[in-house]
Amino acid sequence: MFTSQNLSVLYIEHDPEVRQKITRLMRENGLQVIETDNTLDACNLFRMHEVDIILLDEQLPNKSGIDFVHCLRGKEVLTPVVITTEYTNQNMLLEAINLDITRYLVKPYPQYELLNAL
Repeated sequence: MFTSQNLSVLYIEHDPEVRQKITRLMRENGLQVIETDNTLDACNLFRMHEVDIILLDEQLPNKSGIDFVHCLRGKEVLTPVVITTEYTNQNMLLEAINLDITRYLVKPYPQYELLNAL
C-alpha cells in the first residue's frame, strides 16, 4: 500500500490536462503538490518551498527536464527526481542515470507505477 508520509512534490508539466490529472492523483494519495508548467517558475518555487521530490516532464517549453536536473546537480542539489517522457531515447536515459535520477517513466505509465516511484 502506498503511503506518502506527507511528502512535498514539485511537479513540472507543460500539458495542463496531464498536470491536472496527475496533481489530483498525488493529492488524493496524501502528497503535497506544488505545480508549475515551466522550469523558470520551478526554480523560484524550489527556493521558496521545502521539496522532498521533483516530478517533471522531459519535454518542457523553456528548458528540458534533463537540463533542469543538470542545473540542480551543478548546484549540488541532490533532491530525488522522477522524469516522465513520451520518448525512449537511450542517450537521454544514460544521461539521466549519470544525473542520479530516481526514476525514468515512459508515458503512458500506470498510476501505481508513478506512486511507487514517489
